[in-house]
Amino acid sequence: MDATSFCGNSISYTFSTLAASGILAGLEGTLGVPAWRWPFFFVEGTLTIVIAVSAIWILPDFPSTPSVWLSPAEQTLAIQRMEEETVIGNENQPKSIEGFSGLLYALVDWRVWWLGAALFHTRFFIM
Repeated sequence: MDATSFCGNSISYTFSTLAASGILAGLEGTLGVPAWRWPFFFVEGTLTIVIAVSAIWILPDFPSTPSVWLSPAEQTLAIQRMEEETVIGNENQPKSIEGFSGLLYALVDWRVWWLGAALFHTRFFIM
């Protein structure tokens, strides 16, 4: 797995450099936009929108939905785990209070605070 990631990373750097040089050389001033904006906004934005819209039809809604991603055994296991999670999740949570009960649960959950601290650390200390 590490060798595949390492090689894939090197190959992606190679082709992204070639694509970026082509974009910078060929699109300067096109539509009145500087060349440096093309890869950041137009190319990446278009790819993101295409992938997001295609995911609507590619990814299954639930494990019981027929798909090519999961074998029948994996579908059964996923359905079983979802049912177990629903039962366990409902037993551990108290009755919800109207209004901001979800916000209250998030504010007292230690995992939310841990995630916030980790994101704060990566944003301000690593840069």
